Amino acid sequence: MSGQSMEALRTERREPAASRVRLELALDALAVAEGIEVDENQVEREARTVAEGRKIDAVQRRRLEDLARRDLRRRAAGQRLLEIVTPEDSDFIST
Repeated sequence: MSGQSMEALRTERREPAASRVRLELALDALAVAEGIEVDENQVEREARTVAEGRKIDAVQRRRLEDLARRDLRRRAAGQRLLEIVTPEDSDFIST
């Protein structure tokens, strides 16, 4: 740390953390409302990529797959949100 007290550090990071949680909750809600699902093969590929070179047990692998599923679903919800808010005649190019 750079000499900051724990309380100062908490205060500094509280709002960005709260914003991140609000965004994640909103993306999760959008995914539910839109019925967004992810391909399990993609989940497995993502988990395999992250786990590459590491020895993990079955519990860790399941946890990693759950995290990959959640991340992929949020990414898909973010893409859907861009589709919803971007006018069709816009020059906006999604990546």
